[in-house]
Amino acid sequence: MVEQCFNTGTISSKRTDGSFGMNHIGGIVGSSISSTIKNVYNLGEVYGLTNVGGIIGITSLQGGLTGNTYIYNSYNASEMIEGATNVGNFAGALSYAGGSYNSAISGYADVGGMDNSNCFFSNGMLYTLAQMKAKNSELLALLSNGEGKGIWAQETNINDGLPYLIHNRP
Repeated sequence: MVEQCFNTGTISSKRTDGSFGMNHIGGIVGSSISSTIKNVYNLGEVYGLTNVGGIIGITSLQGGLTGNTYIYNSYNASEMIEGATNVGNFAGALSYAGGSYNSAISGYADVGGMDNSNCFFSNGMLYTLAQMKAKNSELLALLSNGEGKGIWAQETNINDGLPYLIHNRP
């Protein structure tokens, strides 16, 4: 389980010649098999070759292991997620994902590649950065649902006005 964490740094597999080297690069998690990710956010830039996402690079079935990955109460506000294939502002690729709930993104795309037979993406809201930073934003209300109740806060002078984790302040 990954919970109550955030990233503000750059995550990159970019080589000195400008090409990309690695697969499965995410702002919070690179690759996941059967796990839970909740109350997380990414503000950092993410660069990779394939399966590159602001929150998670890929959820998948690997090495005979089975199980779904669930993502709750999370958001990505990075404006730079870059790669060659399966690039998404939220996730690079979702297969065997049990669901994404109360999640939000700012930018151009939610999921780069999705296997609709084995996963789903629900409550994926798209906001502009200004909407994410608005006082008492819809994003804060979305994140504070269910397991996010009492965990998130938002103030204009903290985290550049974006929602933050109360017990893990930037």
